Amino acid sequence: MGAIQHPEPAKRVLYHVLNNPLGRKELGNCRDLVCRVLFLRFNQDILLLGAGGAARGISFALGEALCRSVTLWNRSPDRAYRLLAELTAAGVHAEWQGSPDPWGFDCIVNCTSVGMEGTGTETASACDFARARPEALAVDIVYKPEATAFLNAARNAGLRTLGGLPMLIYQGALAFELWTGVRAPVDVMFEAARQRLREQSR
Repeated sequence: MGAIQHPEPAKRVLYHVLNNPLGRKELGNCRDLVCRVLFLRFNQDILLLGAGGAARGISFALGEALCRSVTLWNRSPDRAYRLLAELTAAGVHAEWQGSPDPWGFDCIVNCTSVGMEGTGTETASACDFARARPEALAVDIVYKPEATAFLNAARNAGLRTLGGLPMLIYQGALAFELWTGVRAPVDVMFEAARQRLREQSR
């Protein structure tokens, strides 16, 4: 992988994830990074909800993508503090926040399982968007259901939203193209994924 040329931001992030030990360890969780970064401008302030494997991969890649700051919130502070220490040691401007308050952030990313089908939290949102900037972007990595309570609450507050299904599709598309050199049939993949989700929800 060391010979990959990566002049564009999204490609640089992919290169970072594939060559970073944490990225390799959390390979399945990190592919969403590339999709997310395409929706963000540089110098953004990010609120990241969660401190597990997905949050670790996302936070490192957002730092690589030249975000201004990454602020962490997690129900277990100790876990967030450990991730915060790793990010700071890697040169990422990272902070801890004691609540999931979205005020002042350009992007709020839900990396928790809250809202995921089968968890008993399907009607819950990890964040109250009453104080969020109306121009902010709300991102939920959960893709089942496709329209989570988190995303619905964000839309009702006037925010732009990005669900977890593109994460699933583009991580597969990137892997397909890296291994085959052939453009992935993204539209077909989206339709197949949605069809499968509909079948599983019956």
